[in-house]
Amino acid sequence: MALHRKSWITLSIMTSDSGWGWMRMMMMVNDIVTVGNTALLGLPKSAYFCSERFQPSAVFASYDWAKQMKNADNLSETKQLQLNFWQQLAETIKSNEAYAKEFSPRKTQPQHWYDLSIGSSSYHIGLTVNTQKNRLGAEIYIPDDKEKFAMFKGYAQQIENMIGGKVEWREATKATRIITLHSYDISNEAKWNDAFEWLMNKALIFKKIAKQFDK
Repeated sequence: MALHRKSWITLSIMTSDSGWGWMRMMMMVNDIVTVGNTALLGLPKSAYFCSERFQPSAVFASYDWAKQMKNADNLSETKQLQLNFWQQLAETIKSNEAYAKEFSPRKTQPQHWYDLSIGSSSYHIGLTVNTQKNRLGAEIYIPDDKEKFAMFKGYAQQIENMIGGKVEWREATKATRIITLHSYDISNEAKWNDAFEWLMNKALIFKKIAKQFDK
């Protein structure tokens, strides 16, 4: 989203540090978008951003980006790689009509997984990258519903046929996972589009599986 970097915006920041008092600040958009503002980024994000030129969503996105960039200085090489990978995946979802129709991109984090909602409170789709074993994963992740897991497992052969490859049925104390894996080294950024295509193709199939069998 293009922003006018030389325009001023007024920010009314509500902070719990002083009994939910109000703190008013004048900042340039450039301060948020490029380098952030130390005072602002140190506050909890309970805020109303007021401007005649900018939509609140644009300023909140700028805030999140600036906060992320501020924290990125402390990330390890692996965490930075994960963050960059998920950020580009999120942009791919937004720009691809087929993906955007089925999924809303979530906020990205420097971690090995990225979750996608499919309209159920019992489970969601999880996408993973393993930089040590060089592989991608796509799964239905069920935090705490063994009956739901058993229901899906009753259709194991059909699900494996739909995925088009091996499916692992993993059970822990509470969480269960229906996961498929793919060998892939994400260190080569030039080939990330291939990784995104595999991940999102499996995500679409898993969503179709959920709709077909969880009636």
